[in-house]
Amino acid sequence: MTESAVKATVQKVFLNATGGPYVTAKAKGIRGSITFSLLEDVWQEHTVPQQGMIVVLSELHKRSAGWRAMSARLLTPADECPSAIEQPSRRVSQ
Repeated sequence: MTESAVKATVQKVFLNATGGPYVTAKAKGIRGSITFSLLEDVWQEHTVPQQGMIVVLSELHKRSAGWRAMSARLLTPADECPSAIEQPSRRVSQ
């Protein structure tokens, strides 16, 4: 996860909104909610997030109605601890 990305918890999912499907999420340290679109130019996954899921949001912009993320995806184990991901083992020849 990059320094400019934030982890947020999905609050509500709006699939039938007039302007297209979107999600609201809350992140520690950011006042108010953050919205992001579920259209493919923003949402990088094939599945729709559900309430309570943790997402990674980046390219945040402040709007009059609150924050908007221009890039969003699901949190992965690599985001939590990159060293926890197993690397392919290398055989040591003797």
